[in-house]
Amino acid sequence: ENLPMCTGFVNVTNLIYALVNPFNWSVIPAVLFLLSTVFVMKAGKYLPKSCPPGTEVIICCAVATLFSMKTDYPGGVVGEIPSLDADAGFDVFGIIKVPVEVLDYKYLMDAPIVEKFGSVATLMLSASLF
Repeated sequence: ENLPMCTGFVNVTNLIYALVNPFNWSVIPAVLFLLSTVFVMKAGKYLPKSCPPGTEVIICCAVATLFSMKTDYPGGVVGEIPSLDADAGFDVFGIIKVPVEVLDYKYLMDAPIVEKFGSVATLMLSASLF
């Protein structure tokens, strides 16, 4: 609370603690993480060259989401999927409706991130460290 720009240190400390205490890991997320990591590192060799960069990450996210939905995964989640208007989004070939809400870029430009860090220099330093 007193040093808001040091929150990255807490995250790094938590990461180090988690890495050196594997007996605290849950089996399902650990296996899913390892498989996803291997896939992301090796998939570039097997995916078509026409795929844009980051396709392997999107595939991992989709597979993990499907796994979670189909197995009723009981573990923790990062956050709940936000609800959208049933009419929001766009149709893909009339087969599936993709629930996407398009934001106005001006809304993103007004985010008070610089004010939180005090200056652009502090923001850049924090972003490069964490």
